[in-house]
Amino acid sequence: MEIATIEKELGSFIGRLLRDNFGKGPESIFVSVSERLISIYLRNFFQPMERILFDQGQEELIARMRNLMMNSLIPEIKTKIHFLTNNPIKSVYYDWNLSQKSGMILIVSANPFDHAAYLKPDFEGQEILHRQMIAANGNHSDQMESLKLNDRTILVMHSGAFTKVEQELIHLGFDELVLMAKKNVVKSFLEKVNFESFLLRQVRDIFLLYNAEWEQIWFVFMLGPNKRGSEELGNK
Repeated sequence: MEIATIEKELGSFIGRLLRDNFGKGPESIFVSVSERLISIYLRNFFQPMERILFDQGQEELIARMRNLMMNSLIPEIKTKIHFLTNNPIKSVYYDWNLSQKSGMILIVSANPFDHAAYLKPDFEGQEILHRQMIAANGNHSDQMESLKLNDRTILVMHSGAFTKVEQELIHLGFDELVLMAKKNVVKSFLEKVNFESFLLRQVRDIFLLYNAEWEQIWFVFMLGPNKRGSEELGNK
């Protein structure tokens, strides 16, 4: 199956799955398949009840409710992608940006997808981005790598992002609390960064994913169009 067909089929499937289980699906979905990774960007995904809870400052409750639902849907997502690509799926990660009404689902395949575009290991502004990410984490870092998944999506993989205290809390089962605190601190710092000065794009969304197997934090940056302008994201 052609990559464009897989992206379209998967976008339609995710839209139906979220609508059937959450009551309202995203307004738009952008699916991108590259090597071993699939990124699914959701826009305008917010339920009426979530809006009430959000206005009351109950972001943590919304996140927990969504996590419970998503964890129950992951097996179905893995099965569908395996059917479409004939590749077993290793992991599914997700995160929400409630203030933007957006979400990110990142899927890792056990094997490369046939005919998928290669990931770009180098891009403009990469070294400056790494320095900003290390500063955002309080200058605590062992290793950082980044890849451009497509023209509008950057993945930063941060090893050694957790302090010893944070690692111990994660091992004690407080990973959700640690990740939420980490996300708040890092995003608060990054909101002040002028990304456009070195990436030559605005950053529209930042998502934080926890890879427990590799003990890494993965940051996904969704970029705006380039200065010459481009079409809006969306294959749904």
